[in-house]
Amino acid sequence: TLTARKLSSLSAMHASSIFATICYPYQTKVSTSACIDPDIYGLGPGNKACEAKNLAFSGGQGAPVAVTNIEVQMLPQDEKVKPQFLIHVENKGNGEVVKKEGYLEACSAGISSGKADPLNKFFNVVKIKAKLSTQDLKCEQGDNKGMVILDGKKGIVKCSPDSWDSEDKKAYLAPLSIVLDYGYTKTISKSFNIERPSK
Repeated sequence: TLTARKLSSLSAMHASSIFATICYPYQTKVSTSACIDPDIYGLGPGNKACEAKNLAFSGGQGAPVAVTNIEVQMLPQDEKVKPQFLIHVENKGNGEVVKKEGYLEACSAGISSGKADPLNKFFNVVKIKAKLSTQDLKCEQGDNKGMVILDGKKGIVKCSPDSWDSEDKKAYLAPLSIVLDYGYTKTISKSFNIERPSK
């Protein structure tokens, strides 16, 4: 409910605007399958059950922040091959991404007036958790552990198992799950005229 202030005695009409900001926590979930192919040089006999290839998600996940692409890489490690995933994240909405822990602050005067600590990286911070089959993946973007920092609405994070002891020699499909946690804020406005009622 809004109440307009009284117009000055010299005004018959006053142009004004209403701004409404919504702030809420959100979560994006991705469940897919990735091909784990230890035979990266194609020297094994017979046909492969699958081929390690990038995964694209053009339709998003119905959330403001989406996983748009996953680059699947098989990296030689000693005598084995270790999987690594480059996960592309994008803010596809027309609002702002904020830290999930402080999403309510995005609607407060402190944030809107610029009092937030810019070194705290309050905006464009997305937490990420990923799992390959039953094994947790370690995700990092430079010095940022378990987070994706968006730049120009986009960010890429590298996720891989901390240790990989698979003895599989043949290619196989493994379930890959990703969870993004973040806060989101959006502001809408409406212009209108406040008129003095006629007597």
